[in-house]
Amino acid sequence: MAKDDAACPSCQSRDLNIEYELIDPTYHTARCRRCGFIAMHPYPSDRFLHDHYKSRELYNAGNEASSYDRAVADRSALLQGLLTRAGITDTTGRSIDFGAGVGIAVAAQKALGFDAAGIETNPSAQAVGREIFGVDIRDMDMKDMPNDLKLFTVFEVLEHIKFPGDFMAEVRGHMAPNGVVAGSVPNYDGMARYVRGKHSIALAWPEHVNQFTRKTLADTLKSAGYEVVYIGFPPPYGVVIKLGLREWLRKGVGEGPFLNVLIQVLTWVKKYIAYPLPNLIAEHTGLLGHGLVFVAINRNA
Repeated sequence: MAKDDAACPSCQSRDLNIEYELIDPTYHTARCRRCGFIAMHPYPSDRFLHDHYKSRELYNAGNEASSYDRAVADRSALLQGLLTRAGITDTTGRSIDFGAGVGIAVAAQKALGFDAAGIETNPSAQAVGREIFGVDIRDMDMKDMPNDLKLFTVFEVLEHIKFPGDFMAEVRGHMAPNGVVAGSVPNYDGMARYVRGKHSIALAWPEHVNQFTRKTLADTLKSAGYEVVYIGFPPPYGVVIKLGLREWLRKGVGEGPFLNVLIQVLTWVKKYIAYPLPNLIAEHTGLLGHGLVFVAINRNA
């Protein structure tokens, strides 16, 4: 039975509290009074979203693998940490990154030892990923996915997908016993929304149709049948403080070795002095952190 785009995506209640009018005033951010789920109201049409992602321009798209070395290494380290949290030591078998973009997470999974592939609707992104990383990225219907996945990742994806609980339940039908799902979403309770409101990344129009808190993300995963292992804020998903100092230094000092030293010092100060306390608060309360990172297990396959 088709779901109602104007009702709560999680429980289908129409008892909603409007929290923001979005950039297009036809749409709002609404919180369900019954279950607490937060989403764009009403949902955009499937055709609108499909066409938007098909035609969207790529961003941060270099043309050499070396342009992505740091990003792939960081994603590999993050995945390794999440798998360790889940008690997984075997990094072989099939894996898929959904919403793969140019394939950074696919390359990271491959580096860990998985037989990795990516699903991506944007043909330009597919081509870039295949050329740079030599990985399999394609537009695939979910029903055609393998049924023995050891790992399925959705980094910055669930906020884009209508009815995310149903989506994750469908994914579970393709997971191996004790297979792991992992990913990240913007944090609705992050500092940026309190400061910038409807202009924050969590409420980005028209792409972010769902907004997650730690609780609603956990509820979404549990309702889809997963055992939640961890939801939190490992770097770089903790509190993000941007004052524009790097750009100010570039304009004032100019490019060169001295600028590089100053940026290294600034990075050290932020990492070891500015961030530890707010990140500790974020990890314990679910508030202020930039993005929620999760790992869950298909325990009862």
